[in-house]
Amino acid sequence: MLFDQAREQEGHGMFVKIRRNVGDSNSLVLVPVSNASEVGLRSPISSGECEMLFKILADDFSFPANDWKDRFKEFSENRRRNVRKAIKSGVEVGLASTREEFDSYYQIYVGWSERKNLPILPFEVIERALNLTGNRKLFLARFEGEIIAGVIIRTFPGGMIEYAANSSLPEYLKLRPNDLLQWRIVEWACGEGYKRYSLGGAHLFVRRMGGDIVPVYRYRLDRTLLHRHELKEALGRSGRNMFNALPGGLKSQVRRALGRHE
Repeated sequence: MLFDQAREQEGHGMFVKIRRNVGDSNSLVLVPVSNASEVGLRSPISSGECEMLFKILADDFSFPANDWKDRFKEFSENRRRNVRKAIKSGVEVGLASTREEFDSYYQIYVGWSERKNLPILPFEVIERALNLTGNRKLFLARFEGEIIAGVIIRTFPGGMIEYAANSSLPEYLKLRPNDLLQWRIVEWACGEGYKRYSLGGAHLFVRRMGGDIVPVYRYRLDRTLLHRHELKEALGRSGRNMFNALPGGLKSQVRRALGRHE
């Protein structure tokens, strides 16, 4: 998101929702608006101001993405090559709409989360989100009829779309389904009149899609001993910077050693 701040009505008081790291997990904490400054937060914006902000962001786009071919030209050569490989291999992408498709994606998501040692949301939570068809879309990649990867996006009609989640089967990554998923999402968004696509990050995979890197802001209070979450993020950034500075050939060797695909 462009900002991680939301208001919630609870009883007769207004609260601002913030994230706080507790132990080894993240939790949401509701703080009364009147006390927001005490935890280092600026006054939250109203829902009307939020709506206005998104409209401004949607209108402030010098070159509307009317031509999907222009967007493809902005992709890196590596990304364009991977998209062509996926298409040539027979990977197909389409929008999910049934409970069975949601369940197939969920099984992939569970496996992906287990490999990453991440908490797993109940199927009912995922299904409820995907049924919000006005602002959620699930794109699925299939190979020979089997669902092998999926991407969830959030949408703001007439303005922007935002990457929300991705899960895939590791044995099919060599077919580059995630590259094709992102390209089909761009095609779809252009056809639907969306003007921006926020990828929620600036790591190598998303930078290969072209576009501009813009700053995003979030509020967080790390209350773990020795600020473990902040330390982990700092070490991660240092590691990624060192990896990105390596020559291309050496990067490939490191990926193979780690069992990862480009």
